Amino acid sequence: MSISFIDGQLRYFKAGVVSNEYNRIERVVLGAVKRLCGGQRRKLTFGQIYRELVRSQPSVPVIGVCVTTVDTLVREGLLNSVKTLEPDRSFPYTQHLISGLTEIGAASLMDAGAGVTR
Repeated sequence: MSISFIDGQLRYFKAGVVSNEYNRIERVVLGAVKRLCGGQRRKLTFGQIYRELVRSQPSVPVIGVCVTTVDTLVREGLLNSVKTLEPDRSFPYTQHLISGLTEIGAASLMDAGAGVTR
């Protein structure tokens, strides 16, 4: 799957055509990070976050959509990124080491009513 396809999918979601689905993806990513961190600062890779999504959700979007969502949540100030990893030709997406939710991310998760349910 190409990056341009993923970018197109995200633009489609953000355009409001399927904004509920995009918001759902954001909520489940935030919830997964909250569960994995358990109130402590940890360094999570995207792989750990994605495995938690696969384990806890009945359906998960393709990896490219999820990893781009993590990057967007970092840029929007909802996730703390300790470090941005170097690009890799075998996985051409921006990857972060995530240390948890920001205060805004935690508040947004609670406002959405997502809590920590599975």
